[in-house]
Amino acid sequence: MRSLTFSLALAVGSGCTAQTVLTDANSSPQPGDAYVRGQGSYLDPAPIMGGTTTYDYSGLGPGWVDTLRFTSPSDTEWYSGLVPGADAELYYGSTTPDGEVIYYSGTSTGLEVIGVIDAGTLVMSNTKKVLVYPCMTGTSWTDTYFGSVGSYTKGGEISVAVVAQCDVITPAGTFYDVLRLNVVEGLDYTYFGKFVLHRDITIAVYRAPGFHHPVMYCITSTGTDELGNPIPGLYGEQCQWLRSDISTNTQSLAPTLSAWTLLQNPVEDLLRVSGTVRSDVATYRIRAADGNLVREGPARDLRTGVVVDDLSSGIYLLQCDGAAVRFIKE
Repeated sequence: MRSLTFSLALAVGSGCTAQTVLTDANSSPQPGDAYVRGQGSYLDPAPIMGGTTTYDYSGLGPGWVDTLRFTSPSDTEWYSGLVPGADAELYYGSTTPDGEVIYYSGTSTGLEVIGVIDAGTLVMSNTKKVLVYPCMTGTSWTDTYFGSVGSYTKGGEISVAVVAQCDVITPAGTFYDVLRLNVVEGLDYTYFGKFVLHRDITIAVYRAPGFHHPVMYCITSTGTDELGNPIPGLYGEQCQWLRSDISTNTQSLAPTLSAWTLLQNPVEDLLRVSGTVRSDVATYRIRAADGNLVREGPARDLRTGVVVDDLSSGIYLLQCDGAAVRFIKE
């Protein structure tokens, strides 16, 4: 049974700044949206109080840059249309709380994650509410979610509180009158009915009307196995941010995706791919959840199989030829 609770409160201040309100029209992603994204180390500074509350992340440095692009279920990407009912689909190509690809549905009441690709294509039988509309300072909600694919399941609870209307300074520019959402999430993974691992995630999310993706995103993550032992591969901290001088339909900077896919269940100890890996691509890389490189080798080895049984339990990212996919190692 779906569990969703939320509250709305109007924050009244002494200033004359108009209240920022997120709605389906100004916040839900649309196919064709594209955003230049920077990514770097973790920082969550104390607010600078004054006429307008400000969070300053300029000390993060430039980071590395790519592009996030929302596509349509009718597009021809390798992930297109795998989850029925999605309005827009987003390929991340790196570790996120949800997965490698996220499938969204936006309505007048909120923005839902209805499916993800996370060690398989999980269709959410109980969707996850990531935004409630209208959303403003004082809005809060909790929601439970659950998804499965074959014998693999993922489910948990998300709690969100909109704690401030503020300005946020990123390494790529300043966003004004944005909302800061404090997100706390706990989730469990099972495989063949067996509990595999637990994750605890906290995120500071900054959202601005007209941008259909968080303009700033600061995450910490921890994880434990079925015995409660820490899983180093699930411990990670990172920040992501958008350029402030663009909104939607930006020309993509991301490389064209390769045509390969994982051939067999990535929970296994042997990684193999099918499809095409270009002959001029020399190397594959495997990164832990915190972004650290843990393995690399000749790309051709992915066709015969790369043994990963020596890796510790956790979530990893396989990168090759401009494409990436996450997998779980028990």
